[in-house]
Amino acid sequence: MTDERTNNMAFSTSHFYVTIVSDSDESFYVSLLTDPITMRCIEKPLNQRGAIERFNKELFSLSQPQPRSFLWAIRRKSDNSKVGLIGISQRRMFEDGWELGVILSKDSVNQGIAKEVIEGLVNKILVKIGISRLYGRIKHDNLISISMVIGLGFYNYKNDPDYGYWVYEERTGDKF
Repeated sequence: MTDERTNNMAFSTSHFYVTIVSDSDESFYVSLLTDPITMRCIEKPLNQRGAIERFNKELFSLSQPQPRSFLWAIRRKSDNSKVGLIGISQRRMFEDGWELGVILSKDSVNQGIAKEVIEGLVNKILVKIGISRLYGRIKHDNLISISMVIGLGFYNYKNDPDYGYWVYEERTGDKF
């Protein structure tokens, strides 16, 4: 991704810098996606090779003229430490709508980070690129995430045995 496009997609919130991932984020990405505790409420953890392959697919998508996914690293302003990742990707399961995903390091969970960064993403980036609907899948036992998305205005529109499916639709003048 060119520097200009990368800078255009970066944003900040009160407590966090949120920047498009780069090669330097690979080890952090792999550490999150291979950690069983971090991944327990998301999906089965990947092995190292699988995580590296997925990271490389993310970088490849970001290099395309019309990316079908975007991935950002979340860093604390106070010490520039990486605390998680937030991404959106077009998914066939949502009729090419955009799925939202957040992965936080295990010591960063339940601190309001995801809520703050999702609000920033919607209000500063998605409006700019014309995305007004976000989808998400949340495991039924991930009560913290379910409570958060309800508070942000998402609603549950279907369920399967493992996941609840959630959607946020921007209404005129609405902001998180």
